[in-house]
Amino acid sequence: MDKLLRPIGIRAFNPITVEEQLTGMDPEAIAVKRDGWKRTGKWKTFHEEMWKIRLADIGRGVLHSDFVILYWQIGVEKGGTLDELYCAAKCGIPVFVIINQPINMMNDWVLDVLRQMEKGDYSPHMKEIMGAGLTKFAHVFSSFRSAARYIAEHKDELLARKRVLQKLGILEFRRHLAPLFLIPGALFDFLWIHREQYLAWLAAHPEYQIKEPEELREIFERNGAN
Repeated sequence: MDKLLRPIGIRAFNPITVEEQLTGMDPEAIAVKRDGWKRTGKWKTFHEEMWKIRLADIGRGVLHSDFVILYWQIGVEKGGTLDELYCAAKCGIPVFVIINQPINMMNDWVLDVLRQMEKGDYSPHMKEIMGAGLTKFAHVFSSFRSAARYIAEHKDELLARKRVLQKLGILEFRRHLAPLFLIPGALFDFLWIHREQYLAWLAAHPEYQIKEPEELREIFERNGAN
């Protein structure tokens, strides 16, 4: 993907390359080391190593990027990929997912989230703010080349998006969001501290209030759940 994007002036952040630079080892050697720490219970060393990787991938990779490209391979275990997808989705960073197998083989939950992000319409407020920088939050592609073609065609919009976000101070603010995605429970704690402002905002935007389906309420009441 890096080779396809470089000719159109887009610099890629490759987490695998960064991980090699951080640890001074190739991916296979890193995996062997981590397996050893897990087997022998060296959790402090394991955490310190993983913290550096997560900080690089999320704090620098996702939150500082104009968009995130994910290669979704069927049958391959996903940990960081899902975390990065979640972070990008919550921060409104466009996600370009490449899946080179039949789409019906993709995880149902993730596929539905991506489809909703891809087809979802923007509010008039967002349209007014973003202007020429209005881009879809998600796209699913069948190959690296089709993703590269789309990015090349929409490069002006993506660059305009960055200018808008810089002007609004959002790009700088994202740097402060990293702990919310790196420390367990931090996101809830952040929302709780600002709950009055959040609830006031929610009351003023009824379109974001969740209307619970009647059949869902009946199921919970029938099972005695609160």
